[in-house]
Amino acid sequence: MQHLLFTKYADWQYEGEARVYTSAEDKDAESGLYFAPFNNDCVLREIIVGPLSNVTERDLRDALGESNAEQVSFTKARLAFNSFKVVENQQGFGDNSQS
Repeated sequence: MQHLLFTKYADWQYEGEARVYTSAEDKDAESGLYFAPFNNDCVLREIIVGPLSNVTERDLRDALGESNAEQVSFTKARLAFNSFKVVENQQGFGDNSQS
């Protein structure tokens, strides 16, 4: 089972994704989801916003708090033109990046 969890299709290697599995003993009462806290062993370094998301860079900075946001890079993604890849949108978040 672990082999399947940590296996990724070779054509997706460009993503540079790191898969981390951790135990989460406590379920959030409100959402029913499990979370692992950020600490020295689990640090948020980057947020990639998918091509169909309306989340703005300002939304992310507000959610993290400005002092925490300085430690995180933000990338807006788009669908590649000639492949099935998701790539960085060189235009960033567009007109709504700081709204």
